[in-house]
Amino acid sequence: MVIERALFPDMTRDFGDFQKYCRLLDQGRGGPDGRPRFTRIYGGAEFCVNRLPSAAMTAAVAAMCGDSGLKFTLVLPPVHDTSFSKVDRIVAMMRPGTEIVINDWAMLEPALAAGCVPVMGRALNRLVRDPRIGSDGRTPQQIEFLQTSQAHLPMVREFIKGRGIARLELDNVRQGLALMPDDGLPASLYTPWTLISVSRFCGSAYAAHCPGKPCFATRTFVEGVPIIADGTCTFWFNAGMPREMAGIDRLVHVTGPEGLGWLVDELSHPAWDEVEMPRLQSGGEVAVNDPVERIVMQALTDEFKSVCHIGCGFGAHLEVLDRMAKKLTGIDASMTALDIVRRRVPSATRICGTAADIAGGPFDLVLDPGFLNDSPDRPAAARRVVESLADGGLYLTSAADEDLDELKILFVDSLAFVWQHKSAVTGRNLVLLRHARPDHDAECRLAGLVEAFLNKGFDSHDIDFVDLTAFAGRTPAAPSLTTWISVTAGHKLADLGFKYLWRELEGEGRTMFRLAHADYRIELEFSPVSQNRPSYRNCGAHNVAYHGNPPDMSTLDAAIDILAPLA
Repeated sequence: MVIERALFPDMTRDFGDFQKYCRLLDQGRGGPDGRPRFTRIYGGAEFCVNRLPSAAMTAAVAAMCGDSGLKFTLVLPPVHDTSFSKVDRIVAMMRPGTEIVINDWAMLEPALAAGCVPVMGRALNRLVRDPRIGSDGRTPQQIEFLQTSQAHLPMVREFIKGRGIARLELDNVRQGLALMPDDGLPASLYTPWTLISVSRFCGSAYAAHCPGKPCFATRTFVEGVPIIADGTCTFWFNAGMPREMAGIDRLVHVTGPEGLGWLVDELSHPAWDEVEMPRLQSGGEVAVNDPVERIVMQALTDEFKSVCHIGCGFGAHLEVLDRMAKKLTGIDASMTALDIVRRRVPSATRICGTAADIAGGPFDLVLDPGFLNDSPDRPAAARRVVESLADGGLYLTSAADEDLDELKILFVDSLAFVWQHKSAVTGRNLVLLRHARPDHDAECRLAGLVEAFLNKGFDSHDIDFVDLTAFAGRTPAAPSLTTWISVTAGHKLADLGFKYLWRELEGEGRTMFRLAHADYRIELEFSPVSQNRPSYRNCGAHNVAYHGNPPDMSTLDAAIDILAPLA
């Protein structure tokens, strides 16, 4: 099946770059073979009517697409009572036959009345969007439920066909999508920015009464998954592709906060060709999933400011480090992967090559999960890595058993051994080496921290972490093991049977705690009571959730009493 490629920029921000793209098309430079890299442009706004371009700009974009041989699709958001006139003006300027993606059923009749082709937007198609939910370890029935959207159901398909809907828009969710039925409508898949949720609020402001300020935007984590809040929505970056694309005949590439700056680079390289598409469909990175590397990332929160990642792939780990305000360099042999890195982590320096091509140092840390990333000339690559390290900088690598002797020979004269651990997850040896420096207490402390995490089998990526078992045997008068929880509080939580505690400060007075028990895990979000939202026990603990066996309510109450002063 030939898959159409569409581009969905934010025209209120990217109009200038879009004009440049049209000029490239007019000059026959729209792709490496003279054909357009994208053959369709999506224009408009999906989720906030205040981000819609003006009627004049929308008409201009549609006209420019026609002049450049591109197809045009108008995208409309949910509409407020005060914004119908604005949307009606835009619809009235569309030529009959134009596709219109609707995310509000109120816009179906106006689209049909204008002679346009209505498309069911992804905001109207319900499915499980939580990026923490995967398909591993689930029964076939559970997987079928998680991968089924409303549009898969016979009753819904009959309904939307009867209303004149001609197409469906789907999200590239982490757990994957069930195959579209044979009698289903053609579908588009949005990538790489996957929708998680839509709110009526833009930051703290009600979206229906936009003050005209720049849209609220922030980056954070949810249980180790990096997400971005943009205006009224939250998204996460999913560079992978479904293994099966049956029923999907269009990929819609949504630009994120990086804009269209990557487009010129992308024009220089092949599209999703026979090499790269299978790589993306092979279960490529959708988050930082390797427990070893995720734990190391957490341990590096404060110690290092300049990091180079050899073999960075699609940039999942660089995205985590970017949240920690690091100066980043990513090296990978695939230019397509680096194009994705550019969209995912715009601030990172990208180098196409192997470890031997490392540049931009000195680095406080060089990450090499593949022992010089399978460089054809390991001695030369090893010399370049050593030269790129700052005084006291660390080289963290992963090597198979049969490669350990060679690793030691290559670095014995230049780097000092700090720590080694064999991962039970990957079966490889995690080795930490240090650029020679007399005082290496900080590195030994880091190694001990990583080893403690690995021994506990703990899989998280949050900012503050406490091993509650370490409080055993400590007196209340002893110095606390952290700067934010007392020995007394640690003792009380340990006595309740909790093993680990981690905390994330979410802004606006909100604090998320996660407590790990042998049988379950509790999540407690503390928010200011003045926000006038439903509150568990009126103490400000909102959104109480658990995973595993239900916790005893008395244990939950006791945990809240202990944690409330720490929020």
